[in-house]
Amino acid sequence: MNVVFDLDGVLVDVRSYAEKYLVNREDWILTDKKDWREYFKHTLEFPPIAPMVEFVRTFISARCCHTIYFVTGRPEHNRKPTEAWLRVHLFRGVPRCDSFLFMRDNGDTRSTAEVKLDLLKDVKVDLVFEDDSIVVMEMLKKGYTVVQVHGFRYNTSDLIPPK
Repeated sequence: MNVVFDLDGVLVDVRSYAEKYLVNREDWILTDKKDWREYFKHTLEFPPIAPMVEFVRTFISARCCHTIYFVTGRPEHNRKPTEAWLRVHLFRGVPRCDSFLFMRDNGDTRSTAEVKLDLLKDVKVDLVFEDDSIVVMEMLKKGYTVVQVHGFRYNTSDLIPPK
């Protein structure tokens, strides 16, 4: 099985950092004053979403010939700290499995949905875990099987279908 996991909002709790550097707290919309540089400086401090991390660790430990793809909208310049975060929170103490980290190219300003669909275009994907409702909708349109994780978003209208 080829299984895809998003990072932020699925495995990584970035809520407090996003609130501080990226979003308007009242409506959880990206502000014009985004400070991505400062946000990414804290990558190694981002806490895990414990139940999801434990799920992935159990999944990895099962060693059932699964290949795991971590697909994120984070830019390539954040690769080393992202890989370090994965080593500390996911891969420590579990058998090594086939895994790949796909990230957006530096300077790529396309939507996260466009980036992720492009990154996965050559992968036979069996299952996707994603929190972003826009990405979920676009992946469903393309025929992916998606489990939406309600990781850190505040508004239930983010769920597919909306409540």
